[in-house]
Amino acid sequence: MINLFNFKSIKNLDKTFEIFDLISKKRKSQFFSISIIAVFAALFESISIGLLIPIVSLLTNQVNKDQAGLKYIDFIESINFTSIDTSKLIFYCFILVILLGSFVKVLYLYLQASYGSKVVQEFNITILRNSILQPYQDYIGKDSSTYISAILSKSSFINRYLSNLLIFLVTVLSFIAIISALILINFKLTFFIFLFVFIFYWLLSSLIKKRVKAISRYSSELYTSELNILNELHGYQKEILLSNFFKRFLKRFTKIDKRLRDKVAEASYLSASPRYILESLVLIFAIIAIFISVEKNNFNLNFIPLLAAFLLGIQKLLPIVQTFYATWINHRTCENGILEIISLTKEYKDYSTSYLKAQENLKLFSNFKNIIFSDVSFAYNPNQKNIIKNLNLNIRRGEFIGIFGDSGEGKSTLLNIISGLNKPSKGFLLVDKSDVFYNFENLKSWRSQIAYVSQNIYLSPNSIIYNITMGESEEEINYERFKYAIKVAQLGKFIKSLKNGYLTSVGEQGVQISGGQKQRIALARAIYKNTKLLILDEATSALDKKNEMNIISAMKKIINEKRTIIAVSHKLEILKDCERLFQLSKGVLKEIDFEILNKK
Repeated sequence: MINLFNFKSIKNLDKTFEIFDLISKKRKSQFFSISIIAVFAALFESISIGLLIPIVSLLTNQVNKDQAGLKYIDFIESINFTSIDTSKLIFYCFILVILLGSFVKVLYLYLQASYGSKVVQEFNITILRNSILQPYQDYIGKDSSTYISAILSKSSFINRYLSNLLIFLVTVLSFIAIISALILINFKLTFFIFLFVFIFYWLLSSLIKKRVKAISRYSSELYTSELNILNELHGYQKEILLSNFFKRFLKRFTKIDKRLRDKVAEASYLSASPRYILESLVLIFAIIAIFISVEKNNFNLNFIPLLAAFLLGIQKLLPIVQTFYATWINHRTCENGILEIISLTKEYKDYSTSYLKAQENLKLFSNFKNIIFSDVSFAYNPNQKNIIKNLNLNIRRGEFIGIFGDSGEGKSTLLNIISGLNKPSKGFLLVDKSDVFYNFENLKSWRSQIAYVSQNIYLSPNSIIYNITMGESEEEINYERFKYAIKVAQLGKFIKSLKNGYLTSVGEQGVQISGGQKQRIALARAIYKNTKLLILDEATSALDKKNEMNIISAMKKIINEKRTIIAVSHKLEILKDCERLFQLSKGVLKEIDFEILNKK
């Protein structure tokens, strides 16, 4: 017997069952509870069919002639311990069963929908957590569209999948209940109907099996491709307008969207169409059977109660069988999407879970004295050459360190190592003799001491204050630090010129402000964070020389507050106020004497 709380025993039948290894125990218990309700829904289906025979027998006044009807009525009379007339009792019971059955079905549908949405939410949170908290060197090599499409669209496959399983369960139970009721009425007729329906759907499933699998694969690929084009359209918006390339992208999008919608329509058609064919065939066979009986004088009124029960049973049975078939189609068409969701949910799950559980120790590195590179080398994978080679360096607290070098020499990679984003392939990054990468507590504690201003600045399409405080609520914002950050980044004059001040929206990616103002906001964000280490990666490149020098001078004042600054720039004059200057070339970091450099 399959344990409903451990689906590993049936994973070999279908890889998608692996999803139950990723669902919490609470959700597994809820799945089991909803399954119990499904059993009651099926039970009421069977009882309603059984009660129809005595009702029709009474209505047609065929009680004494119809043995099947008499048998049911006799049974009800034997258990009637009330003063209510048996006929009325049968009607009351029939109405009660219908009402209870409807209530159970409505309750089941509500719980099914609610359950699916909660599970999808949990999967979305897990995928989001895994994608953001994974090792940085892995993250930069991934296509973000994979995660975005999984969360926004493909995660809905999980809801469909679980709904399909629950629908399948109800379908099977209802099918068994109705078939059992019909067998009690007439075994031979039920057997031939069952055989006919089974052969019909088996042949149909065999014919379209490969087609359905192909739809699943193509749909999953097309979802991701469509999202990629949408990202490109918004990312290249300015270039598209200047080069009149919109038709090129529109043509690609239209082609992919048409293919995707065609696949969705094809899956819907394959799912729904067999029902109408089967209903027509069954109706034709029923009319033929009645016609033959009348022609041979075998038809009489005694047959009406049984015929009514059979027609009700078939009327309930055909949609159930169709639902069973449609569920199979839906399951197969979203199979590839489900497997992708499973893969993304498992990917880095242990890593991200351990990272979140680790406690951040704000005091661990708050008063660090030295940052030490001990024989550090780094490559993005073992088959590549080292970008950083055997680096040994000691950075003292409060120093203003400058680093320059040609493009592509690994300056940003070095900064990523310092900030705890890239783990050295060899050697150690030590802060006061503590290995930053020794455990997640060290790593989180060190990262919390760093503010990083990248040359690639992201601004949310919200207000200036939102971008500087990274979305803190009004109650959380420290306005003293906010004003200080604006002052150091020299944003005060710009903000005063705006009608809505710091509540002014910057637009998507800061499109409504200049490149220089974007860099100032990024600098203010880093200063507002109030960390012990400030890393500047070409952080003033969009500013003119005068403003650039003013901000660098302001940065020097921060050093007096015992903060450490590490600045990277291709402009040597910007770095002339640094206490120590280094050149990175071919993976080797060398300290440069200012006087020798000035003479050159």
